[in-house]
Amino acid sequence: MVKHEDIIQTLIFLDIFDYPPTAMELWRFLGVPAELGEIAPLLSKEGLPVLSVAEGGGGSGFYFLSGREELIEKRRKFIYLSEKKFKIAKRAAGILKFIPSIKMIALCNNFYYSEESDVDFLIITEPARLWLTRFFATIILDILHLRARGKKTADRICLSFYISENNLNLEDVALKSEKKCQSAETLAKYCEPTTNDPCLACWLAFMEPIYGYEAYEKFWQANNLSNSWFKKIFPNAELRCPPQSRRVRDNIFSIIFKKISGLFFLGGWGNFLEKIVEKIQRLKLSPRVKELAAQDNTNVVLDERMLKFHEDDDRENFRNKLNIAINLAAESRGGDSAGTRKNE
Repeated sequence: MVKHEDIIQTLIFLDIFDYPPTAMELWRFLGVPAELGEIAPLLSKEGLPVLSVAEGGGGSGFYFLSGREELIEKRRKFIYLSEKKFKIAKRAAGILKFIPSIKMIALCNNFYYSEESDVDFLIITEPARLWLTRFFATIILDILHLRARGKKTADRICLSFYISENNLNLEDVALKSEKKCQSAETLAKYCEPTTNDPCLACWLAFMEPIYGYEAYEKFWQANNLSNSWFKKIFPNAELRCPPQSRRVRDNIFSIIFKKISGLFFLGGWGNFLEKIVEKIQRLKLSPRVKELAAQDNTNVVLDERMLKFHEDDDRENFRNKLNIAINLAAESRGGDSAGTRKNE
């Protein structure tokens, strides 16, 4: 049964992103299993100062914590920026689809944008073609001046995450939390770290596939199994199904090009090229990336499963901020300020 506290925690979660949800979005990001109809009585119940709904001006239907009315204007701006960024993403994906090893391109980190934001891609590749895919994707977007580089990031494509088609589950790179044990004797046997990565879960839930919807479905299923790490955080999240107008599809030219180039790209010569371009790219990596890759963390991962270049990974800070906000809300509940967002 959904409780009032469950609604509050979900609003606190999305408030960190300055994102006022609709009722449907609130349900999708609820931390407990529920039917959509179960939350309607809580949203419409009188005498709950913790919830507000925008009225008039085209903002009706967005929910937010008390005192956060300014989020409605931010949401309007976000909608405008989302369309602008999507057009850039669609143009880039329409070019990258000619690379025969690319199985899927998805738009990521698309739950908050600013004018200066870049456009993040997740790319799923054929097995054993991570480095070759990155090599050609980087060159193509560099030539077209579409790739984010240095300080030139606004409205450009960030190519920082590639996953192999045969390793789609992200649990290995999700943050872990230590279990609390009753005694020191049980520590080694019963207190293994458990997956707890709300930021990565949010990243996955908001992700929008642009190209390769079948591969996206496999990716979603691999991370949304019963009792999976993602299911425990967002049990009501659903597969994204964007309209046809927001998808890039192969045409006769890309199909023919990929069939011809694939004979060379995906065959024995492809294996040879993969090793060559991997050596070249590893030599060109920055000292910081090499240092992070050598450490036991999930910020930078360079192996046969994935290439992940997130040097400034802020997931740990996000999780801490979320826990603090939820604890503060719990402490203040029952008073006049119940549910009000605590500014940090």
